[in-house]
Amino acid sequence: AGGLVASVCLAVRAREGRAAMLGPALVASVLFGPALVSLYGVQNGTLLLLILTGSYGLLRAGKPALAGAVFALLAFKPQLTLVIAGAMLLKRQWRFGMGAGVVGLMLIAASLAVSPVAAAEYAGLGPKLAHWIDLPSMPMAKLSCWRGFWRLLLPAQPGQADAVAVVSSLATLAVAAWALRGRLSPLSARFGLQFAVLVIATVLSSPYLLSYDLTVLLVPMALAIAARERLPGARVRDPIWLLTGAVYVTASMSWLVAEATGVQLIVPLLFIYQGVLALHASPAAPGLNDE
Repeated sequence: AGGLVASVCLAVRAREGRAAMLGPALVASVLFGPALVSLYGVQNGTLLLLILTGSYGLLRAGKPALAGAVFALLAFKPQLTLVIAGAMLLKRQWRFGMGAGVVGLMLIAASLAVSPVAAAEYAGLGPKLAHWIDLPSMPMAKLSCWRGFWRLLLPAQPGQADAVAVVSSLATLAVAAWALRGRLSPLSARFGLQFAVLVIATVLSSPYLLSYDLTVLLVPMALAIAARERLPGARVRDPIWLLTGAVYVTASMSWLVAEATGVQLIVPLLFIYQGVLALHASPAAPGLNDE
């Protein structure tokens, strides 16, 4: 609960002159389905949200090394670090990488100091974790990523489902790469949409992601609305506003629909949402290139 409240406060604080939005933002965040699941299930979705919100806020504040250090705290779910860390390194954000690397090494050292045996066993869990999705007790309707989507849609063909999931993940990463083309500057107005695209790509391409992890979608939704308000003529009927509302509602009920229909609606919707945000993060998009 503290992580959720802190995340909302950080997000509102980053938007100067918008202090009046704190109350409505808190209400919207608490009522977001995945956040509720995370809270009453005593899960870590709100911790993920706080780490990502803090990392973004520090990047926007011109403190990339500290942002990387905070981002490295995602190491307890290493699969969720790959997309953003890879993108930052490919775009030569070396200070971010340095901060993440230093804290990452500190976490490894701390793990080894506590128990070298346990650390080695954890490192060897990778191949086993990849097959957790095959366990009979796995709640397939709650797997909110490409792999879960295709496994649920093709239950009798796990090999084919995984192959299509890989192709879908590559397409998702391609969209993210397209959104990041050109110079990447955390101080640029378009960086908010670019970071939103990266968070969505992290969700979709993860090999294992349950409903409560979708709490992190509060980051791209907030960034999308904030960026769109900067553009002239933004209205309620704007596609970004409409898609943001659709993602908010669908993420809150998608696993229930999936249990009834066998289709995880939030996954393809997120892919569409990512594509629209990537389009508006284009260097040619009006109003989003000012520093």
